[in-house]
Amino acid sequence: MYIDILDSNRQIEKRINRSFVNAINKRIKQKLSIINREIKNRIPSWISSQEEVTSLSANGLQGSLNAQFGLVPGQAATAVAQIIDAVANSTEIRFSGFAENFSGTLEVLIQPKDFTNLLTLSSGFIFNTSLADPSSYQGELHWLDWLLTKGDAVIVVGYTYIPENAGRSGGGTMKLGGSFRVDPAYSGTENDNFITRAFKNKDGEITSIFRKVL
Repeated sequence: MYIDILDSNRQIEKRINRSFVNAINKRIKQKLSIINREIKNRIPSWISSQEEVTSLSANGLQGSLNAQFGLVPGQAATAVAQIIDAVANSTEIRFSGFAENFSGTLEVLIQPKDFTNLLTLSSGFIFNTSLADPSSYQGELHWLDWLLTKGDAVIVVGYTYIPENAGRSGGGTMKLGGSFRVDPAYSGTENDNFITRAFKNKDGEITSIFRKVL
């Protein structure tokens, strides 16, 4: 028995590719929600491992960001939880689908570049509270903005942080004289802060999630 194949090699190749691509596209689309969930599940550990988060969470520890920003007990834990939730909820996977020539895009988007979802968090502010003597200074400190975008810019002019077992945080107070800025070891800009650093070199982990799920 003989079978005559009338199609050209090119036609056969196109049909094979079309079938293969259709199968891939279907598989990926079916699994996108699972992949998205798996990535979201990694975000808490990625962010929590950053030194800034450790320092923010160090309640009452002299010299910590918690003490320098004057965070009251419990405020840091609330802020960190809200930050993690906001970043995780921003996660989005965009898949255009692959064409027969295997061209197409699959993007994993985490955290808007303008940080609006974080900078609007109420826990990132200290509202109408004193950074020093209530009779000499009253103000609002958007500490999360300073930590994410302001770099080494001066936060408070005329006051210096003094580590001691006092103040709102129990880890220091502000005294007259000098100026106060975020420790350069923790200061961040829009392109380089503890959130962007949390996702640095995570390509391998994200790729492993795709391999596992697909």
